[in-house]
Amino acid sequence: MPASKIDLDFVDSLKSNEFTFVLDPQIWKRFRQFSRIQNWERRKLIRREKANIPPTSGVYSLLVHQNVARHPFPQYVMYIGQTDNLRRRFGEYLGKEKKLSGRPLVVRMLNKFEDNVFFVFTKVGLAHLDKVENNLLETFLPPCCDPDEMPAKIRKSVKAARLS
Repeated sequence: MPASKIDLDFVDSLKSNEFTFVLDPQIWKRFRQFSRIQNWERRKLIRREKANIPPTSGVYSLLVHQNVARHPFPQYVMYIGQTDNLRRRFGEYLGKEKKLSGRPLVVRMLNKFEDNVFFVFTKVGLAHLDKVENNLLETFLPPCCDPDEMPAKIRKSVKAARLS
């Protein structure tokens, strides 16, 4: 049987949809579980869910859920952030007006996976937002977070890894 030809259009499609994830069990072991992290809630990033998001401070992640073959778990943490108002931040991610021009990786992800993005959040007091967010960033190293948004102690390493 002859070898199949390389489909260059398919290769281009693969490259344009590529995101790099770091899966390191050693990093996961270092995660410190905070008592400030309560229950996480998961809401599809659609307008009708906005009323279900509390207007309180918290940390959140944007994840892409690959809804294929009814498999329950193919999901990817793409971005982690914090806010003083979860409902307002949820609204900023909606629609074509996306007010995130300073975050091109997030805008790219939202547009590519528009029907498969979920907003996953937990309430965290204002005094603890930085610490909780930094710990989650160090643990998940989400691909749509700009390295300049990473905690200072890992920022240079993340930049170096993404450049190589």
